[in-house]
Amino acid sequence: ALNWDVGLGYHSKHLEVGFTGYRTQADDMIRYFGAWPTAEVVNIDHVTIWGVEGRVELKDIGPFAFKASGDWRDAGRYTRQNPEAKVDLTAEVGRAWGEHFIGGTLTGEWVHGLYMANYGRDPIDDVFVMDLAARYRYTSPDRGFEVEPYVFLRNFLDRRYAYVEAYPMPGFNALAGLKLRI
Repeated sequence: ALNWDVGLGYHSKHLEVGFTGYRTQADDMIRYFGAWPTAEVVNIDHVTIWGVEGRVELKDIGPFAFKASGDWRDAGRYTRQNPEAKVDLTAEVGRAWGEHFIGGTLTGEWVHGLYMANYGRDPIDDVFVMDLAARYRYTSPDRGFEVEPYVFLRNFLDRRYAYVEAYPMPGFNALAGLKLRI
């Protein structure tokens, strides 16, 4: 196999931008067709995958920060669980007052072009999911300890989605916790 990538980036106090192009080429690639104990092991000879990815981050814009990243690849007919395209978005807000901090994060993910065992003939539905997180943190003045309760609201739009066919992800669910640093 031969992999190569080339990237460009820019970093400043409030902006980060990055772009990468990549290519993977493999000869004598071995693939399994079917399931054990009757699986067939086949040399599919050659596969080439091209892709590009990029990201943008705006940070320290007052109490706000924003991130976006995307990836597109041409995986050919041997896609399996490699999506054709993916976009991640994040918006953060946070504010500190002395020893106190309150923050929140909204994230979204879109995944396109997932296929399963029949190699590109039957795509499964695109994934779109959003999560919301909130946290409060208290840090003692002498920095001796820190208390941080948090809550995650996962899939708060309550969408049915799956990254793997016939294995749906949970609907809306919540997770709460407490982080202590002593």
